[in-house]
Amino acid sequence: MSRLAVDTDRDRALGVVAGPNEADQLGGRSVYTLPPTQAILRSMQSRQAPELVPIFRSRTQFGLLGELFLDPETAWTGADLAERIGASTAAVSRELDRLVTAGLVEERRRGNLRLVHANLASPAADDLRRLLLRSYGPAPVLRRLLSDVKAIERAQIFGSWARRAAGEPGPAPRDVDLLVVGDVEPLAVYEVARQATRELGLEVNPVVRTPAEWQRERTGFAHTVREGPTIDVTPPGNGA
Repeated sequence: MSRLAVDTDRDRALGVVAGPNEADQLGGRSVYTLPPTQAILRSMQSRQAPELVPIFRSRTQFGLLGELFLDPETAWTGADLAERIGASTAAVSRELDRLVTAGLVEERRRGNLRLVHANLASPAADDLRRLLLRSYGPAPVLRRLLSDVKAIERAQIFGSWARRAAGEPGPAPRDVDLLVVGDVEPLAVYEVARQATRELGLEVNPVVRTPAEWQRERTGFAHTVREGPTIDVTPPGNGA
């Protein structure tokens, strides 16, 4: 069984490891024997861990890390992050405290306003960002890339990716299905899909419809998208 040296305070702050199976004190550091994978997954799922990557302690932590590390140039308020990921401000504040203590997030004050951003100088930043790009990444990446496409009425991730994000168990998605509705130039959407595929390391499959086409479409595909979970990736400034 593999062994991993971890900083005790950092681990407790993140809440990733609930407790050691074995612990030896080595100069103020503890060595944990990792529990079996199934036990880790059960522990994470009991805290409503995201189905996409059930190694994070909660959906709130997953969402915060995704937004912060995939948009590292932005200084966020807790309220903005809470609105973006659909969590309470209290839960976001508690999770940010843990991430700041762990050194993954930095904060600064502007009067009474607390601003936070990803700490890209953290030793874990590069690996964490690569993991988040493959797991949390499609939504913010697509939203950013689609901002250059004009006349988008609606843009949504659907299919297996959206189902995992909604909590449906299953294998990790191997691609991302994207619906774009609007009077858009299809080639512009296809180029966005190619760019996103390169950036994410996952194939992005776009479907383009005009508003009139989508309104009258009554196919099995349309029913599946309309009735199933979706993730809105409509860029700011667009939408009906």
